[in-house]
Amino acid sequence: MRQLTSLGYCEGASLIYDEIVWSPDGSTLAVMFVNISDMIEGQAQEHIYLINVESGLTEIVTSFAGVNGFPTWSPDSTRIIYYQSPSKYSWAAISTNKDIWVMNADGSNKKQLTDDPGHECEAVWSPDEKRIAYIISDKWSAPGPCEGNSQIWVMNVDGSSKELLISIPLNYSLITDIQWSPDGSKIVFEVLCNAKVIDNVEYDIYLVDVPVIDNYCD
Repeated sequence: MRQLTSLGYCEGASLIYDEIVWSPDGSTLAVMFVNISDMIEGQAQEHIYLINVESGLTEIVTSFAGVNGFPTWSPDSTRIIYYQSPSKYSWAAISTNKDIWVMNADGSNKKQLTDDPGHECEAVWSPDEKRIAYIISDKWSAPGPCEGNSQIWVMNVDGSSKELLISIPLNYSLITDIQWSPDGSKIVFEVLCNAKVIDNVEYDIYLVDVPVIDNYCD
């Protein structure tokens, strides 16, 4: 057993949400830290750090003032998708606009992939790294509490060719998790039902085919 970091709360950063993500090649960890030493208007920022598992070398790879959250590695470990939100904290970002970004594994070449009035919750790479599936919910921008939709979209890795895969009425239901099948032909997702009725929350699992397209980007 060996310690990889020594970033205590009072020394500079604090790990949040126990969010620790291995790169597929096993060389690097991506984590979310609250950066205590980087205060803007009295609020700490949430950033993505990379930790080399051999040396313990820790490097911050985001700089956006707000929330930089939930990194997901590409299957070849060369890129990371994540979301940005102007909210001051991840738990508050659920009700604010969030957009999906992609960057190289060293933090370079950052590119915004979505720009939606709703918010994108989760994004996952297809096994062949050519497409990204993501969840959009307009729950907090809809006119009423039971209006709007929770949706799964698919796009090319450069943000082009966005395609709506499935849409369900909110009515207190939310799509909460998505995963590609190993061959990339299907997506399994979870639906949280009765989200506003704490004593009667239900989860159901669904499966949907992903149409094959011929306009992939490299």
